[in-house]
Amino acid sequence: MNSLRYIPRVSLALALLLSLLALSLSAVAQTAATTLPKGMERVTSVEGINEYRLANGLRVLMFPDQSKQTITVNMNYLVG
Repeated sequence: MNSLRYIPRVSLALALLLSLLALSLSAVAQTAATTLPKGMERVTSVEGINEYRLANGLRVLMFPDQSKQTITVNMNYLVG
């Protein structure tokens, strides 16, 4: 029964981590001279959507929307 309580906490922690990552990527994208943190590489950019890959293999797609002051995080798991 304790494992059922553990899952929402992990999801919340992951959402928080991705929110912080999105915020840092947003700051990086706005910098004219972009230097990425260690372990992160920029893969491509198509029509304003930037793709980054982390050292652990995580793929991050960032689409900055300057018309809003909020950050939205969408998580998709590619499994199988």
